Amino acid sequence: MLHAEQAFPCAGPLVRVRSNTKLGRILHALAAGKSLNRFQAEHLGDHCLHSTVSAIERRYGLRVDRREETVPGYAGHRTRVMRYQLDSENRKRAIALLGKDQCAAA
Repeated sequence: MLHAEQAFPCAGPLVRVRSNTKLGRILHALAAGKSLNRFQAEHLGDHCLHSTVSAIERRYGLRVDRREETVPGYAGHRTRVMRYQLDSENRKRAIALLGKDQCAAA
């Protein structure tokens, strides 16, 4: 079994992520270079993006960058949300977790 310690120090064993799960869909979007906020993640079936991002970081040792932004919310009122994105090194790691066939578009 390939271990992440060989390629990615401080990460646990390299485990493939299934793309048909909520976590897999979010990770696939981030690995493809997309950035997401909580409203955009709704279209991927994620209603609690901050928890999913936390799970990705804990389970797979990835670092997900965060940036606060203001977007239109309910009735046009401005609301602050966090935008999540992977840097290039963590994108490579995410692609490895998902497998080449799942990240052809990444």
